[in-house]
Amino acid sequence: MTVFVTLRTLHIVCAALWLGSATLLGLFVLPAVDRLGSDAGRVMTSLQRTGLNAFMASISGLTVLSGLYLYWRATADPTFSGSTTGIVLGIGGLLGLASAIVGGSLVGRAARNLAAAGESLSTTTDAASRTALLADMTRLHTQLKTFGHVVTGMLFITAILMAIAHYV
Repeated sequence: MTVFVTLRTLHIVCAALWLGSATLLGLFVLPAVDRLGSDAGRVMTSLQRTGLNAFMASISGLTVLSGLYLYWRATADPTFSGSTTGIVLGIGGLLGLASAIVGGSLVGRAARNLAAAGESLSTTTDAASRTALLADMTRLHTQLKTFGHVVTGMLFITAILMAIAHYV
């Protein structure tokens, strides 16, 4: 019972941190970075250096892994997977897994590449190179925002499904 309670607590806390962090970034941090123009790269580099990507990867990974364990444990009852609760939790789990995949492969990569481009921009003096870097940074920032919103939306739906699963 102690392992179950510990992993369930870890799952809930990490999921709350993940959803809260994604929402904060999408609603406040990235729009503020938008208004910085060419200084956006420096901000993204600074966020990278403080460990934002590692933090997001850690909490999403811990959420998914603990969720897989909890679902596996629940499926010890052969009727669980076919029950309404099991189906709703399964769909929520799949959305959570999809959020981790999209977050890591598209959002995380765009954030790392944006930070690297920002670092390069600070040392590049050639006008043509600066223009190309700025265009690349704009593309990466758009990708970061777009898929960041997709992940946040999926996480909200996941949280709702997990919250109502035992009551439907």
